[in-house]
Amino acid sequence: MTFKTKYTTYENCEWVARQYGNGNLALQVVSEEEGPICVCTVNPGERVAETRIAIKDYSENEGMVDTLLEMGIIQGKPVYSIPSGWVQIPVYELTDKGLALWGLERLSAK
Repeated sequence: MTFKTKYTTYENCEWVARQYGNGNLALQVVSEEEGPICVCTVNPGERVAETRIAIKDYSENEGMVDTLLEMGIIQGKPVYSIPSGWVQIPVYELTDKGLALWGLERLSAK
């Protein structure tokens, strides 16, 4: 895939979806040519629901929310935010495309 940040565009990238030690979802972008590009998520001190991710949208990751929205990984507005030092970390609901990166599916109401 092509991954475009606020600062540059990277070709031949792939998502690397994992989990932090506490079970929160972690998302990284890796380029075939350049190696790791960025970590899109942050692991807050609290547990986040399995269908949500906490996004690092500050410092070198400024604009990450917009990128993930455009790429169809997260949806809508933040569900809530978590205070961390001088920033608020937004927590977003994953889209079905986003959930699929971890092999997850949304539970449908019956």
